[in-house]
Amino acid sequence: MNCCPCCEKTLYLGCYNPCGMVIDFDMIVTMGMAGDWTLQLTFGRQIQKFVVSLAVGDDIKFNLSNLNEYYTYSLTLLDPNGDIVLVEVNGEEYDCFEFKTTIGAINGIVIS
Repeated sequence: MNCCPCCEKTLYLGCYNPCGMVIDFDMIVTMGMAGDWTLQLTFGRQIQKFVVSLAVGDDIKFNLSNLNEYYTYSLTLLDPNGDIVLVEVNGEEYDCFEFKTTIGAINGIVIS
């Protein structure tokens, strides 16, 4: 488990509607990585964790609800071992992502 929740490289994702939000990492669970995956959202001094149990071949996707409007969130993906997952986007690896919530924006995020 990584003891430092510090972000080394953050990708800003834009503005999204907080109602019925889905965050899709456009990745599947590989052999040996089945188990509880955690999406850790940080806003202000608050940390909120969303956990899903995934099997080999499942999409790494989180359905979120009850996010506050007009907040900036930082998110980190943790594997079943509690390690931060690096996600490749356009040839670069990111360990953190940031987005804002606002009414009237689109409903979901696909990180690929």
